[in-house]
Amino acid sequence: MGSGATKLSANMNLIQAVTDNKVEWVVKLVAEGADVNFASINNWTPLHYACKEGHACIVETLLTLGADRDLLTKVRILAPGVLHQARAVIYTLFSLKTPRLAT
Repeated sequence: MGSGATKLSANMNLIQAVTDNKVEWVVKLVAEGADVNFASINNWTPLHYACKEGHACIVETLLTLGADRDLLTKVRILAPGVLHQARAVIYTLFSLKTPRLAT
């Protein structure tokens, strides 16, 4: 990625792909240089947004691509902390030693 503005745009596009549940776009954007640990407003990372939306496949993909599961928001919440309790499948993904992409 070139300029800071281009990098910011790629990172914001990554967050949009995450919230829209677009796995292919997430993989493509990260491959092109988007930061899987980019922190937006209030230090929310793509992983926080994926957990909030309940997108288990995106969570798994981000973890496989190197997302840091230990990054905190400004109010000191880990990504799994933004989950609705019905989204327990994502908790399971966080407990995997080696996350894998779904085939």
